[in-house]
Amino acid sequence: MKEVFPGQMSGISKQAFLSSSRVRDWLTEEDANALREVVPIVRQQLPRRVHNALWHHEYACRTFYLDYRWTLVCTGLEALVHTDTFRSTHQFVGRVPQLALELCLSISESEAREAYDLRSQLAHGVSFLATATTPAPSPSQLQLYDRLEDTLRKAVLRGMRDKSFGDLFRDEGQIRKRWPI
Repeated sequence: MKEVFPGQMSGISKQAFLSSSRVRDWLTEEDANALREVVPIVRQQLPRRVHNALWHHEYACRTFYLDYRWTLVCTGLEALVHTDTFRSTHQFVGRVPQLALELCLSISESEAREAYDLRSQLAHGVSFLATATTPAPSPSQLQLYDRLEDTLRKAVLRGMRDKSFGDLFRDEGQIRKRWPI
């Protein structure tokens, strides 16, 4: 018989945070099995873009404030789909909805534009999601954030589990071909 003991957590970023619209903060048996599968993969040489997207997702999950999580999740998605120096918004708006659709999620181009515009306002210090006049993010902002995070999480997980999918992210030409804009 095996015994399981909780691990000692110390140091920074020892908590994970969810958006306020999420209620489940525990692992299911299915989650634990998936975790057992991917832990050894994390130690392998992942495609650089998948590795970077994974860590932006990880940082986002360990950050309390949604304003910063939003920028980290968008940066993680950019790590996957951004291929060219110019027209960053165009690349995000054109490719993230295609990636989401491939992962059985839904983000429209107008929502991707809204997400990227908001990311830019947050990253450049122009605004916050919560202010004196709007004390919390709107329900539509929370729903969009959740779908962005789901897209990033599913893309990273698939990139880790499915070598051919992960390998797409090794080559900018393959990214452009798979998700044209």
